[in-house]
Amino acid sequence: MVNTNWSILMDMATILDILNEDCWRVVLDLLPTADIIRSERVCRSWQHVIFRYLQVVGISIEYPWYGHKVSRNQRIVKMEEDDPEKFKILTRKWGSCIKKTDCVNEDSLTIIRKNCPDLEDVTFYGLQEDALLSGSTKSFKRLKRVHFRGCDSVRINPSYYVKTSRFKHYFAFCGLYCFILKAYFGTCCMNKKQLTDACVKHWLVTYNIEELIVWGAEDLTGKCLLTPHSSKLKGLCFKECEALDYRHLLSATKHLTDLKKLVLVYVPQPIFQHVHLLLDKLSRLEDLCLRWEKRMELEDDWAESIGRLRLRYLDVSFNPNVTDEWLEKASCGFERLKELNLEGCLGISGLGAKAACSVAGPSLQGLHLGSNVKINDASVEDIVRACPNLVWINLSYCHGVTEDIVARLGKARSVCDRKMRLILQDSAVEGLEKDKYPWLILDFGD
Repeated sequence: MVNTNWSILMDMATILDILNEDCWRVVLDLLPTADIIRSERVCRSWQHVIFRYLQVVGISIEYPWYGHKVSRNQRIVKMEEDDPEKFKILTRKWGSCIKKTDCVNEDSLTIIRKNCPDLEDVTFYGLQEDALLSGSTKSFKRLKRVHFRGCDSVRINPSYYVKTSRFKHYFAFCGLYCFILKAYFGTCCMNKKQLTDACVKHWLVTYNIEELIVWGAEDLTGKCLLTPHSSKLKGLCFKECEALDYRHLLSATKHLTDLKKLVLVYVPQPIFQHVHLLLDKLSRLEDLCLRWEKRMELEDDWAESIGRLRLRYLDVSFNPNVTDEWLEKASCGFERLKELNLEGCLGISGLGAKAACSVAGPSLQGLHLGSNVKINDASVEDIVRACPNLVWINLSYCHGVTEDIVARLGKARSVCDRKMRLILQDSAVEGLEKDKYPWLILDFGD
């Protein structure tokens, strides 16, 4: 005979009463973000479950047109337009769950300071220094990563418009275009203040910043790092910082004892000419990116300095100083390397890439060889044989690779428990017979 009271209780129970929180987390992981947020309207119990879930997972607010990397861990909420009122409503309701956000103006900075106390990651786009320095109180308890991007864009650089305009070819030999831009923008932007070392230092001193990214700061010299507070940094990235001084970076290494990630992209030439001195003082580096456009006279020490490190990620893409000889010297420290980016390194051949990857061997999981005309089928096959744990390899725009590459890789890994993605945008390969190589995933960049 069925227990009447138990039947009544079961009739009154909901799915929230039957599943524990761990089960709920698995279920919610499968749902789109918009559906999860809407679910909290069902009842108060659902609201509590959704809030607990989002506080653990976190919400990331992003403006998709900025083109930054999509967050992998947090639930992403995309703002399709710059709407301060919508942003205010969103942060007021979910502020305690927001872990990452884009900040596009002074209004949004004021809002996140008020509503997002647990923020861990923020990206500032084009904010003036006065706004970044305002509010000296410690607004965020858990801030770990700060990204200043285009914070000099308020002082418009006319040459930028010349470089990026689709009509630049028409004005290539005409100074009138640049003159008009200077006359127009110079008067309205002359009072704007650019990002300075003092402003960046303020954020380093105020918060326990572990990763600092500065992109496009014309006046930043690196003096901001000459403070004991920079010792908390584990990641440091400078891109297109024209005034960056290698002497400040060298002096700061006495504080950067825990630095594991360093990115230097399109910074002044003296930095790369002295980069070997910098790397020798950063022995704990695991992630390194060095990129410049023009070939320059460098000491051989910079390859040997990289070889003395125990890197997991190395990006020297589009670097004209990277050659087969350089790879031979640098690869002596590649035993732990997980990802290697050699895209656009026109000075290397298949033999150099093969030699470097062979040192990494089973450790290597990702390899970018795109835009290298000297890479051919035989060298790629040798690399795949030497690196049995490769998860992906990018051969886009490698015009030395033929349509036979798929069959050759099929033989190179006749027995394979792990799938590998082969990226072949703008290549001679057109398709793959279905189920012929189930471990191989072709990606044509569509």
